[in-house]
Amino acid sequence: MGERSGGHLSSHKGKYFDLKVKLFTGETFPVRDVYNEMKVRALKARMEFVTGIPSHLQRLTYLDGADMMDDSDIKHHDIVPGATINLDVWYTWKTLIQAAADGDTSRLLKLGVSKDSNYTTPSSQEMNERSKAVWLAERAFVALSIAAHRGHVALVQKLIDGGASVYDKTPKGRTALHITAAQGKNNAVEVLLNNGATIEDPDNDGKNPLVLAGLWGHKSCERQIFLFQWQQRAAKQRPINNDGQLLAHQMYDSKLKTWLTGEQAQVYYAQILPPGEYSGTGIDAPRRTKRPSSAPPSERTEASQRDKKTLEGNKATQVSIGTESLRALRSPEARKPSAKGRYSSPLQEAKSKASGDKKSYDDWLAQKKAKERHQAENKRKVIQQQKIKVEDEQRAVQEKEKSYETWLKEQKAEQKAAAKGRAKTVAAAGSQSKSPERGLATPDEKAFDLMKIRKEMDILHPVEVQH
Repeated sequence: MGERSGGHLSSHKGKYFDLKVKLFTGETFPVRDVYNEMKVRALKARMEFVTGIPSHLQRLTYLDGADMMDDSDIKHHDIVPGATINLDVWYTWKTLIQAAADGDTSRLLKLGVSKDSNYTTPSSQEMNERSKAVWLAERAFVALSIAAHRGHVALVQKLIDGGASVYDKTPKGRTALHITAAQGKNNAVEVLLNNGATIEDPDNDGKNPLVLAGLWGHKSCERQIFLFQWQQRAAKQRPINNDGQLLAHQMYDSKLKTWLTGEQAQVYYAQILPPGEYSGTGIDAPRRTKRPSSAPPSERTEASQRDKKTLEGNKATQVSIGTESLRALRSPEARKPSAKGRYSSPLQEAKSKASGDKKSYDDWLAQKKAKERHQAENKRKVIQQQKIKVEDEQRAVQEKEKSYETWLKEQKAEQKAAAKGRAKTVAAAGSQSKSPERGLATPDEKAFDLMKIRKEMDILHPVEVQH
């Protein structure tokens, strides 16, 4: 299986391994390119291709027998490489799927797979006619998908004849052709294609049956679908009604007249002009009054009208479009210079007179060059302005960076000066505490004069004691 190469799993980082799935019918199918982080929902979508059973009918179980939830992954259920997963379905679908897988046509046609079936179940007895028709159509589609997956060609045709639709889809957007192409059942694919199955219809992942056949490695089936698609397109092609002469391959190029526009238009015009258009190149050879053209009728009419006006405007002259006289060409008057200083032939003069106020080629060329110079000058100015703008921005950034560096240096200098000031203040305070100012005496330096104090207090006289 080539699904990994198709980009479906290429973004996953991990180790891939294979599993087996065993159906309740006893069939076993391989499941490739499984990884631990793969969700059960994605595994069921893969099972549609592997088993042919739509994902909404599947019930996957492992060793414990419990249903695997859609939001869980492979690693959650401890599934090891090479393990076998069991696939079961709801009870009401078992008989139908078993009969479709076995290819038992007589039994299957009695199980409600056609529009006029009388098959009923307890739940279908409560349905109205519209709901019952939808129910029968779903049963027919499931049977068709499984029968086509197994390659039961006769049963597939019987189901389609009974009303099974080749356009119905699974919840993943896959028709019976998607499932059959992924399994490479060429005969069943042929039956589905002949009954109107659509090749261009993509599923929810954007893959159509042609792409799926290639991704799953079935090259012969891919080639078969491609050839059928090509034949269908070729059958719808019809030759284009065009009055002009076209080559054979141009008659079927497209429904649109693409050869009238684009780079290849002149090539096509040159190929489809009749061989006599440019014959007779003599200087006096008359030109055809009516030019053959491959252009649409409206464009051809406009061109013929322009030519007619030109011819009518040249009746008074000796020269007409396509007809010149040797005498006129050799006459001195025909060789007189024009206003540009160049000699003009009678044909050129006739054309210039017929064109009226139209500019000459030199005027047009000069105007074109002037326009190109003007555009180049504007472009140069724009580039110069952009360059100046970039330089101004760079200069502003540099100035900003420079001002920041200057501010940082100033801050550092201020911090350093402040630190020095604080150091001086502390030193001065310390010196004052150790050496006080002159004129002030401390108790240690000043001695007490006791005698002087006694004299001042008049206590030096002896005290008389009376007996």
